[in-house]
Amino acid sequence: MHSTAAGQDEQYRAAMQQYAAAIERLARGYEADRELARDLVQEIHAALWRSFAYFERQCSLRS
Repeated sequence: MHSTAAGQDEQYRAAMQQYAAAIERLARGYEADRELARDLVQEIHAALWRSFAYFERQCSLRS
C-alpha cells in the first residue's frame, strides 16, 4: 500500500514532532563537524519523508 503525498506529509510531520531531537543526536554521534552533522540531519529527514510513501506500519515507527 502506498501513501498519498498528503498522507506522507502528515506521517512525516507526526514523526518529526516525536523524533526530531533523536535524529539530531544521532547525526552528532556520527559526525563531529557541526556543518556535516547538519547536512546529515537534512539527508536523514529527506530519506525519512521518502520512506513514508511505502511505510505499511509492519514495524515500529521508531525503528
